[in-house]
Amino acid sequence: MQETNTQLLKEIINLLYYILQKMPHPTALIPKPVAAKNNWLDSQDVMQQLHISPRTLQRWRNEGKLSFSKVRGKIWYLESDIHQLLMEGR
Repeated sequence: MQETNTQLLKEIINLLYYILQKMPHPTALIPKPVAAKNNWLDSQDVMQQLHISPRTLQRWRNEGKLSFSKVRGKIWYLESDIHQLLMEGR
C-alpha cells in the first residue's frame, strides 16, 4: 500500500513538473506597454487625456515637465512625451 502511494506521488510530481515546464514564465504574462506614436496633440487633447485644467498644463510647461512646440501661436505636444510623462509618474 505504501509503495503504491509512493509511486502515485512520484507520478503526480512528474506530472506537475511537466506542467510547470510547459507554462510561460510569469513575466511573459505581463502586458508590454504600447509604444506611443509621434502624433501631435493640441492642448485640448492633452487636457482631456490627462484630466487636467488649462492652468495645470501651463504650469507643467513652465516647469519643463512637458515639452511642447508652438506653431503660429498654437501649442502642440508629442504623444510620446505625454506617454513618457505618465510613465515617470509626475
